[in-house]
Amino acid sequence: MLLLTWKYFDFLFFPSIRRFSSIAIYSKRDIFHLAQEAYDILEQEETDALVRINEAIVKGVEHVDLTLFSQDIIVEGQEQRNEVLKRFLKRKKVAQQDLGFFGDLRLFLRKWLSECFVGVMSRNGASLVWDFLFLHKFSRSMSVNVCLAIFHLLRPSIDAASDFRKLQTVLLEGPKVLLIRDLRRVLQHFSRGGGAYSAIPGAPSVPNIVVAPPSAREDERRAKEKRIEALNQDFLFVDDD
Repeated sequence: MLLLTWKYFDFLFFPSIRRFSSIAIYSKRDIFHLAQEAYDILEQEETDALVRINEAIVKGVEHVDLTLFSQDIIVEGQEQRNEVLKRFLKRKKVAQQDLGFFGDLRLFLRKWLSECFVGVMSRNGASLVWDFLFLHKFSRSMSVNVCLAIFHLLRPSIDAASDFRKLQTVLLEGPKVLLIRDLRRVLQHFSRGGGAYSAIPGAPSVPNIVVAPPSAREDERRAKEKRIEALNQDFLFVDDD
C-alpha cells in the first residue's frame, strides 16, 4: 500500500488548493459578512487599536495598488465594482472618489477570507488553518476566529505601523512570518469551548516587518504593470453576482 505523507500531498496539491480556495469556500456575500463580523468584534475588544488603525490607514492611501486585491472584495455590487475598475484602468491609479474603499481594515480581512488564508500565510500556517477549519466544518464563527487570531498575533506590528503602506505590508506579509506555535495556541483557545477574544493571552513579539525603501521597489512596479495588463484582459469577462 502506498502511503503519501502530508508533505508530499502538500507539494503536489498546494497550488491547486490555493486556486480552489479563492473561488469555492466562501461566496462573495459571505466574505463581506464575515469580515464585518470580525470587524465588529474588534470594535468591541480592540477599540483603541482600531482608532489608531483607522487614523493611520488613510495616510498615504492614494498610493494603494488596486491590483493586489480581487475586484470582488473591493466593494459589493457588480456595477459599482465595474465603475471602480474602469476608473482605475483609465488613470492607472485609484480615483480619489474610490480611496475610501481601500483605507479600511475590512478590505484586508476580506482578502484573507477570499483566499481562505492560503495566499497570505506560509504553507505550514495555511495547512494549520485549514486543519482547524475542516475540523469545525468551515463554520462562520471559526472563520471569523481565524481572522481574529491573525489580527491578535500581528498586533505588535500593527501598532507600530503609522501609514497605509506600512499597514498594508503588515497585513499582507505579516501572516507569512507568524510562528506556528503562536498560531496553534490561539486557534486552540478558540477551539476549546469557543474561547473569547478578550481571554486570549497577551500578543507575542513578532519579527519586524520592514517596508521596502523606494529604491527597492522596481520589481514591485514591474509586477504591478503585469497585473494591470491582466486586469485589462480579464475585464470583459467579469462574472455577475
